[in-house]
Amino acid sequence: MAQRTEFGVVIIGAGIGGLGMGMTFKRKLGFDDFVIFERDCDVGGTWRANTYPGCSSDVMIHGYCYSNVLKPDWTKSRGGQAEILSYLMDVAEKYDLRRHCVFDTSVTKAEWDQHASLWRISATTKGRTSQVTAKILVSATGILVEPNVPDIPGAAEFKGPRFHSARYRHDVDLRGKKVAVIGNGCSAAQIIPAISEDPDVEVVEYCRTPMWYVQGAHIPYSSFWKWVYANIPFIMWLHRIRTQTMHELGWFIVGFRSEFMREWTRKSMMRYIRAKVPKEYADRMIPDYAPGCRRIIFDNEYLSSLHRPNVTPVFKGVRRIAEGGIIDDDGVHRPCDIIIYATGFVTDRFPIHIQGKSGQPLGDFFEEQGGPLAYLGTTVPDFPNFMLVQGPNTTTGHASVIISEECQFNYAMELFKPILKGELDSVEPTQDATSRYNKWLSARLSTSVFTLCTSWYRAGGTGKVFSNFPGPLTLFWWLTLSPRWSDYEVQGVHKGVWVQKRRMSGILRRLAFLTALTGASVMAHVAGIMRLGSAEGVWASVKALISPIIPSRKAGSEIQIQVPLRSSALANPWLPPTGRLRYTVLNLPRSLFVPNPGSVLRRSVGRKRRPKTCKQSIGPLDMAHRTDYGVVIIGAGIGGIGMGMTLKRKLGYEDFVIFERDSDFGGTWRANTYPGCASDIRIHGYSYSNVLKPDWQKTHGSQPEILEYLVGVAEKFGLRPHCVFNTSVTNAEWDQAASIWRINTTNTKGEILTVRAKVLVSAMGVLVDPSIPDVPGMDRFKGPIFHSARYRHDVDLRGKNVAVVGNGCSGAQIVTAISKDTTIDVTQYCRSPMWYMPGGHMPYSSFWKWVYATIPFTLRFHRIRTQLTHDSRWFRVGFRNPSTRAGVEKRMTAYIEQKAPKEHVNKMIPNYPPGCRRMIVDNGYLASLSRPNVTPVFSGVAEVTETGIIGEDGVHRPCDVIILATGFLVDKYPFAIRGRSGKHLDDYFVEQGGPTAYLGSTIPDFPNFMLVQGPNTSTGHASAIFTEECQFNYAVQLFKPVLRGELDAVEPTPAATTRYNEWLYSRLSTSVFTECTSWYRAGGNGKIISNFPGPLALFWWLTLSPRWSDYNVRGSRKTMWIFKRRTASLLRGLGYLLAITGVPIAAQAAGIVDVAPLGRAWMGMHSLLLNWMQSVQV
Repeated sequence: MAQRTEFGVVIIGAGIGGLGMGMTFKRKLGFDDFVIFERDCDVGGTWRANTYPGCSSDVMIHGYCYSNVLKPDWTKSRGGQAEILSYLMDVAEKYDLRRHCVFDTSVTKAEWDQHASLWRISATTKGRTSQVTAKILVSATGILVEPNVPDIPGAAEFKGPRFHSARYRHDVDLRGKKVAVIGNGCSAAQIIPAISEDPDVEVVEYCRTPMWYVQGAHIPYSSFWKWVYANIPFIMWLHRIRTQTMHELGWFIVGFRSEFMREWTRKSMMRYIRAKVPKEYADRMIPDYAPGCRRIIFDNEYLSSLHRPNVTPVFKGVRRIAEGGIIDDDGVHRPCDIIIYATGFVTDRFPIHIQGKSGQPLGDFFEEQGGPLAYLGTTVPDFPNFMLVQGPNTTTGHASVIISEECQFNYAMELFKPILKGELDSVEPTQDATSRYNKWLSARLSTSVFTLCTSWYRAGGTGKVFSNFPGPLTLFWWLTLSPRWSDYEVQGVHKGVWVQKRRMSGILRRLAFLTALTGASVMAHVAGIMRLGSAEGVWASVKALISPIIPSRKAGSEIQIQVPLRSSALANPWLPPTGRLRYTVLNLPRSLFVPNPGSVLRRSVGRKRRPKTCKQSIGPLDMAHRTDYGVVIIGAGIGGIGMGMTLKRKLGYEDFVIFERDSDFGGTWRANTYPGCASDIRIHGYSYSNVLKPDWQKTHGSQPEILEYLVGVAEKFGLRPHCVFNTSVTNAEWDQAASIWRINTTNTKGEILTVRAKVLVSAMGVLVDPSIPDVPGMDRFKGPIFHSARYRHDVDLRGKNVAVVGNGCSGAQIVTAISKDTTIDVTQYCRSPMWYMPGGHMPYSSFWKWVYATIPFTLRFHRIRTQLTHDSRWFRVGFRNPSTRAGVEKRMTAYIEQKAPKEHVNKMIPNYPPGCRRMIVDNGYLASLSRPNVTPVFSGVAEVTETGIIGEDGVHRPCDVIILATGFLVDKYPFAIRGRSGKHLDDYFVEQGGPTAYLGSTIPDFPNFMLVQGPNTSTGHASAIFTEECQFNYAVQLFKPVLRGELDAVEPTPAATTRYNEWLYSRLSTSVFTECTSWYRAGGNGKIISNFPGPLALFWWLTLSPRWSDYNVRGSRKTMWIFKRRTASLLRGLGYLLAITGVPIAAQAAGIVDVAPLGRAWMGMHSLLLNWMQSVQV
């Protein structure tokens, strides 16, 4: 490369921008004819130049890397300089970029040759200057290039070493020296904690202007998370997206002038500073400007380091430098041996002489504009084929600069591709477009926080804001998605051909979109989501898509296309006049999706049509006295409410009734009211996916709040008219002749009613009947004795000795809550030790409630993250992985040792692995064992006497009240249900060795019957609501033909059920659940009946839709249903084929690939259709 003089592209700088640009040329265009000039000895850019102690990124590291080169094994949450440099070197190796680099070479000058349409570039290597030419010049030097060394009087007189942080001298030994650090920005905040760790180094820091700080600790990633990110890339991607989303929120928090957000942020940061710094410094460290006006500093022990006796902050500027020290603005002389300038960089001057088309240097153009200026921060008028990476107004101050640079890389590929292909000679933005864009930019910046103080974001400190983009990065991404060619002036002998090709490309893209849309519409029509209309609507859509790029064609009356926004957009600074928002309205005709009324009328005349939906109107009937229903649901808890809601939402079905033995909605959350009752799953994951609640009070929901939520959901979806409360189902029997269920119910008045239904859904769950231990003498106890699920609030515990039997989830919650009253003496009987993990019920701040309520995608993303965190526990504890198990066991043991009283620790460490029993989320339980009124007894209960309990250790301990926290009966069905052959469900379970079902939902010999939260659907590590929602969606697909009258009955085959359960138990046999006795197993030590052997994502996949070959179906219209299902499957395949056909057309239009000839494509389509038809089976 060093000997060549002609290149397609010259890139200046081999840092993040230069490497990324070279990598993108290779990846996106397959282009190799480029050279990278780098003045340093190797790749790395600013991460090679800056080597000062403590140097690291101040944004989360998984957001500070290339999107196509993710690194799973970052050491800490914020990357150190050495690790980031190593990453960049690895990227250079991976994409073979070193052979494109010329190191130790600086570009000194570049001039545009208008006649030859190329750049003439002068580069100097070790004093020798060479000339090269290139079609395209990319400046990727960034802004952290030239150190800003302040012009302080007397600096030359100083006798000791002085140097800038960006030119750190590692040959200077700081030990035993007095070191003066001038500046208190990001680099100073990293240097001081690092060098002051050595108590022999005395540090004096000169802080002219106070800064705002937020917590930014460098948290190490555990080996487990590195393993997860390396082996499950999807989770690493989600973590990266979460990181970027959190960074993006910075704009909404501090970017624009919101008085509420500004005041909230100011108070939060003020509290953080006051909590961290010495009290004597606190008032002087609070800025008088708004947070975000200058770059906010991520504090990694800087504020804490000010407590060190060898650190002295001076809240003054520097007046002059003397021979042996520094004189501050107050005239105080402080001696020092070494001076370190942590004073940032020169950011408002371009470091290279670049001369444009008219002969004007780039620096002069910037000076004329009052500071650096560009179109989209990327291209500059009068400078053809030139691009600035990290140019004016492309950084944010709140998020990763790599994101905005990647937007520029992709933009550059589309912009320069015609030049590299020889279709055009030059491209540059017009003066008008640049002016219009920057007026919009200035209008937005004028309402931002960046104008409220002096900072390096502004030219000269107080001039125009030239560094920051006035919005979130998602807006910058949208604006740079592809070039708006009307804003560019293009030149070249083949310009006319290129214009025609671009128009044709536009037509093909719209045709591709229409093809994909047609395929998606066909699939949606088959799925019943919408109905396709007449052919006129489709043709109108074709006109809508093509008309904007065909000058001779006018838009039809049904289509409204808004013209590109130009000067009119300046009236609203929040609407950019450029980029992808130029077509702001595209109203497709309604007839594309809604049938033409005339055609519907013509089709309906002369014949009756069967309704194609399940929607039924039940009218204002009294549910308590009706006897015929489409669906009977047993239980109005989470399962019953969810099933009723899904029937309404997905099928529009209303003919169902919910029988509930309690007085209102809630199920187990109404029955369990003991003190401290709460979810042990994070609450944003323990809610319905379609009814998210932004204002949960704490991370784990309490019983009253969850109950209120469930009642609110029931009211929202109008479920109360469908409910019959205070009514229990006593038995149910399948009537084979009528193909219905006959269900007997009894209410609290003793009235018996028999009802009939096509479908029966048991949504009682497993937390129904309390498990009362068979302990001798319980009937002799003279005091109150009750189960936690039947808690007696009429019993006053104050001044009493209370015995709590059991130490599971409810036992841990009860003991923690009641022992807060010091007058209550609590004795807890713990027969078997349990595993505990941290789970404090942390309150949600008003800010996060506001974010979740105002920015819905944030709440959705937080929920996904919560569920993934829960689901990841399977990989840690679910299967037998010795390495992960040992790590989890070690951490939980350490947690118990830390929190529990020392004298009890040895008895509290289980001898079985974590996850074998349900792990307890500790909300202060272990700490409560240190209270003087709490006595844990590590023994079972042998006998109950009149006045107390005799433990298995033989000791009698008196008590006044006994609370049984002993769980529920989970291996028996709570009422009699008889199937098609007359066999009882319990008998079937006994034959199978415990509850057994197909997908935990349906059972052979029990047609049209479903168990919500049936056998092997729980996880022990994640939210039960997720699996129940999978079952709801599965149920509506399974029973839709029955409710529409197309089938009479559907039940799984015995073979399919056996095959599924054999697979299930083969996985369970290698799981952790087999290694101890627990309620997960029938009888405590039998087959595992509760848990699903895998992550929830696997259960979701298995229940995505019914596999009809695993079901027996019956009905007089069975043949027609089979035909319709085959047709639907064929249409889905056709829709899919049409959808994917659009992709290669778009690729052809974009010039990415060549589509095969139409004849070959048709043969492939014909073959696909034949294979599809042959593969369709009942």
